[in-house]
Amino acid sequence: MIPCSVRIAKLIFDEDRDQLSRLLGAKVPSEWPTQDTKDIVPLYLSSLEADPEMLGWGIWIAIHQKENTVVGDMGFKGKPDESGTVEIGYGIIPSYRNNGYATEAAGLLINWAFSHSAVKKVIAECLPDHAPSVRVLEKLNMQRTVVEDNMQKWELTRQGT
Repeated sequence: MIPCSVRIAKLIFDEDRDQLSRLLGAKVPSEWPTQDTKDIVPLYLSSLEADPEMLGWGIWIAIHQKENTVVGDMGFKGKPDESGTVEIGYGIIPSYRNNGYATEAAGLLINWAFSHSAVKKVIAECLPDHAPSVRVLEKLNMQRTVVEDNMQKWELTRQGT
């Protein structure tokens, strides 16, 4: 897992796959970045340039260590709010799905978030009938909360809070 720096974000935005591969030190498959990632990079880049402390609270790049290949991205939708809550999102490219990578990478990010004292809760959301995402969130021991706007909400509270 590599946090997406300004330099990485600019290369994603510019779709400069060769430079991105060199900078990440990993193969960048044609499936990545996904359209969802391309859509959020401009906003993330703007936030990161305005506040360098956003690094880590946005996009992270998931790299398969043995194959040295980008398999997806995930991250947080910003810094912890006043209640200590952060929201996580994730995406693995189709050719690497159903291998546990989303669960492993999201687990690493959750542990990273909880290593910051300001974080008390991690939340997520997915479509109630999207079985792969539901499985990931269940494996992470997240608890279902409510369905709102056709999205199942999930949460995981830091132990001891």
